[in-house]
Amino acid sequence: MPGALQNALVAAATAKSFEDGLRTNMVAGGDNCSRSVYLGALLGAAHGVAAVPAEWKQKVAGWAEMEKAIDAIVQ
Repeated sequence: MPGALQNALVAAATAKSFEDGLRTNMVAGGDNCSRSVYLGALLGAAHGVAAVPAEWKQKVAGWAEMEKAIDAIVQ
């Protein structure tokens, strides 16, 4: 979607935290799904996997396996 990357960059630059950035994006309207793909990657790189709220992690099936894969990639 046109503008998704640019809008995600602005959202990432102004986000106070991983959760704040994604929640702000969700209520912004428009094509928030496309922005979320970029925004999640940007905020994840900036804040690390530890910034993902524990409550969110508990709701993702296979989170432990994904976290191991993330650790393997980052190291």
